[in-house]
Amino acid sequence: MITELQDWPRSVLTSHKNASRLIHKLTFLADLGIRKDDPGVEEIVEKILGHRSSQGPFQALMNIPAKFGGSGTDQFAWALCDAPVILYSLAGIGL
Repeated sequence: MITELQDWPRSVLTSHKNASRLIHKLTFLADLGIRKDDPGVEEIVEKILGHRSSQGPFQALMNIPAKFGGSGTDQFAWALCDAPVILYSLAGIGL
């Protein structure tokens, strides 16, 4: 799973119902006790920290269609449902 997460964000976040999403795997590993200094985890943390919005929350790769006010292109953005999950995971791994 750590190897998978090193490909963060891998794909556009389109649904929260899919347990194979990296955001859920990150939370699972944090709950298991994975720490930032464990092998391979620092690379994941750096990628996540590299995508923080000017408002503060961490971002995920999303595609918001134009009909919903987005650009219709893949871009990093934060959403109220994802930002706390990412923050929880980072806190859980020791940041």
